[in-house]
Amino acid sequence: MNRLPCALPALLLAFSPLAVAAQGLETSGQMELEYLQGNDASTTLFSADAMLRYRSGSLGVEVGTDSDFALDDGPELKSFYAAVLIDSGFGEFAIGAPESAADMLIDVPSFNRMKALDAGGFIPGQDVTLGTPSMVGPIAKSEDRKSYGLRYSNASGDMRYGASVHKFEGTGSTLFQLAGEYTMGQTQFEGMVENKSLEGGFSGLIGVSHDAGQFTVSAYLSRETILNDGTTFQLSGDYRMSDRMTVGGSFARKDFGSEEYLYGVNAGWGFGNGAYLQGGVADGDNTSVLMDASVGYKF
Repeated sequence: MNRLPCALPALLLAFSPLAVAAQGLETSGQMELEYLQGNDASTTLFSADAMLRYRSGSLGVEVGTDSDFALDDGPELKSFYAAVLIDSGFGEFAIGAPESAADMLIDVPSFNRMKALDAGGFIPGQDVTLGTPSMVGPIAKSEDRKSYGLRYSNASGDMRYGASVHKFEGTGSTLFQLAGEYTMGQTQFEGMVENKSLEGGFSGLIGVSHDAGQFTVSAYLSRETILNDGTTFQLSGDYRMSDRMTVGGSFARKDFGSEEYLYGVNAGWGFGNGAYLQGGVADGDNTSVLMDASVGYKF
C-alpha cells in the first residue's frame, strides 16, 4: 500500500470542523474514499480536493491540495497550493503557489460522481482527464512538478473574475489564464481560457449550471491542446428526492482522435453534516461497465 505524503495528513487536519470556528477562516473542499471497478481492473482511490484561506485585514494566506492516491500500489497524483493573499482594495492578489483562477471560480461536477474518472489513468482505457476547467493541476500532477505564480481575483455585482500565471518547476513553460463567472438568479454562466508558452497549446471551457430547487443541471464544453488534443462535452443532472437522498445521471462525449460516449446513473445519501455515501454505474463505447462505491465528506 502506498503511503500518503507526511504533509497531507497535517494539511487535512487543518480542514477539520474544529478549524472552521477560527475567525477569518474559510474552508472548502471534499475528501473521498472510492472503490471503482471496470475494464478488468479495480482501484481504491483516496481523493483530497481541499482549500483553506485565512484573512486578517488586508493580508492572508491560502493552503490546499488537489491530490489522488491509489491505495493499491497505483499512481499518486499530487498538487499542492500555498500562497500569500494581499487585498489591494481593487482586487485580491495571491503570490507563491496559488490555486488557478479557473479552479477557484469554476466547479465542474465529477462525471457520474466518479473521482477516478476525473483524475484519469486509474482504470485502463480511461486516461483522459474529466472534471477540471484548468490544466494547471493536471500538468503538476501528471508530471509531478510544482507550480509557482500569481493570481488576481475580484468581484463586481453578480460577476466574479480572475487571471493567473503559473510557472512549472524544471521547465521553461508558463501558463496564462483568464476565468469568469456570472450569476443570474439561480443560473451561473462560466468560462475560462488559458495558453501555454513555448510548447504552445491552449485550453478553453464554457459552461452553464442551473439550480431549480429539487433539480440541478449543468453542461460544460471544453477544448484543449496542451496535454492532449480534443474536446469534451459533459452534461450532469441531479434530483433531490429528500433532504438526504439524491439521484442523478451524467453524459459525456470525448473526442481525442476518436469519438467516445460515456453515460451513467448514480445515487447518494447525505448525513446532514457533510458526510455522504454514494454509488454509481457507468458505461460507454470503449469501456466495460464501470461501478463505484464511495464514502466522503464535503465542507
